[in-house]
This record gives sequence, structure tokens and C-alpha cells, in this order.
Amino acid sequence: MVIPSIPTFLDTQAFSSSCEAILIVNKPIEFKYPKKLHGSADCQRNWASCEDEIKKENNEVLKSLRNSANLYSLYSQEKSSNEWLLQYVGHSKKKDMRQRITAHLIKKNKNTGAQLEQIQKAVAKGCKIGVSFALVVPESMRLVAEELILNNKNLQLAWNTHR
Repeated sequence: MVIPSIPTFLDTQAFSSSCEAILIVNKPIEFKYPKKLHGSADCQRNWASCEDEIKKENNEVLKSLRNSANLYSLYSQEKSSNEWLLQYVGHSKKKDMRQRITAHLIKKNKNTGAQLEQIQKAVAKGCKIGVSFALVVPESMRLVAEELILNNKNLQLAWNTHR
């Protein structure tokens, strides 16, 4: 049996480069955390009691997300450095972006693959956390965009374990 292949009419290299140029930035939006969590050995234990404060400190970012982005990246910056390190690239339907970012950066459901544990470890070490966003149109192409970025061999994405 011969299964026919369907050619793509998309220049995947140009599409990937365009997505990376928008999403992967030198200065992401810093997501704020309470000082008592930064560099604290008790960070993970105290996290739940700080969730409302984290939401409040980042309300402007969170408010702006619904229906405005469907591709995102997470960064960390060590306290002794000015360089943001790209750690993770992900996607979500734009209507669910606020919920997805909340799961990664504030509070997650047990059933999601969110990076909250990695975020908590980074904050406990005193790292800053950054985020950047992009909107891929049509929305279904967000899956392709994420896949192409994850397949870029030049990127070292420590938190993308499903690669």
C-alpha cells in the first residue's frame, strides 16, 4: 500500500524564524514574586500562602492575556547575571492563555504538565522569572510554531522535557 504525502505550502524555515524573532526576546516581561520567596529555602513550603499576592503583583500581565496570545516562552535570570535564559516554549489556545500561564507561574492543577515546580526552584535560588508572548494566526498553527521552535537544535530548553 502506498500512502500519499501531502506537500506543505508553508516555508517552515521562514515561519519558524519569524516565530522565534517575536517570541524569543532579550528582555522578557518580568513576572514578580514576593521578596520572602526569593532565595528562600522555604519557598515551596510558603508558596501557597503567597498565591494571592503573586496574582495581585502580576495582575496587569494576567489581565492582558485572554484572547491576545497563544504561544509563550519562560525565562530565568540568575541574581548574579543580567542575561535571561530561555527555559521553556509552550502553546495554548488564546482563550485559555491566562489559565495556562497561571498554572506555570502561580498555581497548577495536578493533571497539568505545568512548570510550576521548576519556577519554584528557580525563585528559591533567587532567580527572576520572565515571560514573552506571541499570537500565531491562524490559531491552529501555534502547534506547528511550537514544534518548529522545539526542533531548533541551537536552543537549549531545559524545562521542555517532552521534546
